Amino acid sequence: MRLGILFLMVLAGMSAQSQTVMGLVRDQETGQPLEYVAVVWKNSQAGTLTNQDGRFTLGRIPDHGVLVFQLAPYEMFELDVTSQSEYVVELKINDMERLEIQEHSGSQHMHGKDPHLFQTMTEKELCKAACCNLSESFETNASVDASYTDGISGTRQIKMLGLDGKYAQLMSDNIPDLRGLATVYGLSWEPGPWIKEINISKGAGSIIPGYESIAGQINVAHKGAEMKERFFLNGYAGNQGRYEWNTVSQHAVGEHFHWDWSSHLALNKGEYDMNKDGFLDNPTGREFNGRLHASYENHDGYRGDYTVTALNYNSNFGTMPMTLLNPLKIENNQERYGVYLKNGWVLNSKKEQSIGTQLSFTDYHMRFQQAGLPYEGDVYGGNQRNLRCVAMHALELTHDIKWTNGLSWNWDDYREHFYQWGKFNRKENIVGGFSEFSFNEHDLFQAILGMRYDYHNYYGGLFTPRIHLRFSITENVHLKLMAGKGRRVVNPILDNPGVLASNRQVQMLGLNPTYPNGLPMESATNAGFVISGDTKLFYRKMSWSLDVFHTQFDQQVVMDWDATGYLKLYALNQNGNGKSVSQTAQFETQFSPIKRLDVRVAYRYVNTYVDYASGRRELPFISKNKLYTNIAYGTKMFGNNHRVLMDVTAKWSDQQRMPTHADEQQFGVGKYSPSFWMLNGQISYTKEDKWDLYLGVENILNYKQSRVVVYSNMDTANPVFDSNFSYAPAFGRMMYVGFRMRLGGE
Repeated sequence: MRLGILFLMVLAGMSAQSQTVMGLVRDQETGQPLEYVAVVWKNSQAGTLTNQDGRFTLGRIPDHGVLVFQLAPYEMFELDVTSQSEYVVELKINDMERLEIQEHSGSQHMHGKDPHLFQTMTEKELCKAACCNLSESFETNASVDASYTDGISGTRQIKMLGLDGKYAQLMSDNIPDLRGLATVYGLSWEPGPWIKEINISKGAGSIIPGYESIAGQINVAHKGAEMKERFFLNGYAGNQGRYEWNTVSQHAVGEHFHWDWSSHLALNKGEYDMNKDGFLDNPTGREFNGRLHASYENHDGYRGDYTVTALNYNSNFGTMPMTLLNPLKIENNQERYGVYLKNGWVLNSKKEQSIGTQLSFTDYHMRFQQAGLPYEGDVYGGNQRNLRCVAMHALELTHDIKWTNGLSWNWDDYREHFYQWGKFNRKENIVGGFSEFSFNEHDLFQAILGMRYDYHNYYGGLFTPRIHLRFSITENVHLKLMAGKGRRVVNPILDNPGVLASNRQVQMLGLNPTYPNGLPMESATNAGFVISGDTKLFYRKMSWSLDVFHTQFDQQVVMDWDATGYLKLYALNQNGNGKSVSQTAQFETQFSPIKRLDVRVAYRYVNTYVDYASGRRELPFISKNKLYTNIAYGTKMFGNNHRVLMDVTAKWSDQQRMPTHADEQQFGVGKYSPSFWMLNGQISYTKEDKWDLYLGVENILNYKQSRVVVYSNMDTANPVFDSNFSYAPAFGRMMYVGFRMRLGGE
């Protein structure tokens, strides 16, 4: 009897399955799932729409065996349905509309429905500026600021939510990469022409990559097999003496195997002192960078990605070569090698399940040498080796319920030498597990709950929770709420590389011998909301967003620059009542008042304060108010698909608090820097999908900081060498020319 009932249940399940057609609809070129595709039985009114994952489920109806798929601007597609219950459908963009789409496609996208992701910068956005490397790729972005660590080395860093870039998690193709000793310098190792897109998340993002995100996550996606062209070539030359050469090529070996090779060569030959302070405005030197990536994908649900990278970097900076009085030369040498392996399997028995692994190894060496007063010899040497292993399992219980679980192991071997301290080494071992659960209710409400537990060999057990909620108020207006915790281990020297371009004494106060370097682990709680939407303005689409974030540190290593001749490091809560807070609010909108004219406007407010040992003050080098606008215009196509693109970016920065010193007159700065405008522009002549010729000017208004380095009293017992007062460029107006060529392919 029981066997009979079970047999009937199986027959009923098979019958129900045979009465249903399911499938996935995706873009033929990119493979991305397509949302809101109309799926209708031909010659009927019975149909449905695909969800955000491109999936659909539709009941069969008698005497109808053809499904019609429609979504502008894709070509209509008809599918003959057989007894098969599941299909994969690929739609192709209508060639007649392709050029029109390219002409009006946005270069920066706001993500209203993705609880984690805030916005994406595409290759089209990166082409609006020189974008020689990642640190310079945010000139047209209002959410991420690019600034200098000091006024002499030319090292660029970013800021998010009023915090230094070390509090943002930097990833390469979804693998945490630029971290530890490479957090600041690593931004210059990602050549802009290699980048396909940059995905930006604000606040504590997904828990899966680790616990190190406090201010946000930035993921760089590289060009590769998805390129339309076979070979990409870029050349650049600037009047500051900088020359660059970049290539990306992609190749196929059979149906399943693809590989691509990227190379980068940069030479900095110019020796200029435009602000007349006796020091080079930009370092000289050279950089070699290479990346080899291969992928294999078969029809059994397996995909593997294998990447090898290599970097060799050298730069020199200091006084002008003709300086006869107290000459100073500083040399920075860096090498880095990396291997990254990713594997993924879709399980045949359960199409809703997949497993994946990540394995990465990096080896980074950095050496900082100085010739000249006030110190001769090796200033700093650092080596970090990192091994990271992750295994995860993703389960799609239904189209709206997903659950990802995994285990991770991270090993870091740090070996450092600083001329003031001698050698200091540490080895970190972190073993952890994570879980992230996602629930989507009819695309109106989505919740992502994430947590992880890690055991650190120095800091013990670490529990890190995060939550992201999304409410679709209307079809075009979305509200996202998020909160979570983030953590990081301090690297006392390379978290503050400006000390290498000075003779400041670095003091660590109130040390705890149980911690590495005597410093506690930093931890902070971040909470915020984002409301975004689309509407119509001038009969065209206008996108807008408002976000507010509050970050408060439970524990922080305070970097106190306010004592003359010293950088003091100490725990925020060593007395139990210290606070460190960053509060930000940003409004951004982008619209098109006329055809082919795009306007983006943003305003950001930042309020920060820290309880230093000497009292509460705001963080230095942070503009409380910032205005930003970008205007881009493209002419109609003419000739053989030629056009002219013009782009202007203007940014106004409010005054910034400068480090406080007893003798402000000697250092040439007051308590606050002046406010100033930065204006950049670029014009390009292009043949669509073939080549670009571009000419640009940065800092059109020629604003210069008159004094960025203090170098005096070299013959006394208390010499002064300090370059940690940089708030604006020293070089002034900078012009450049370049070209991009796309060969082969369609």
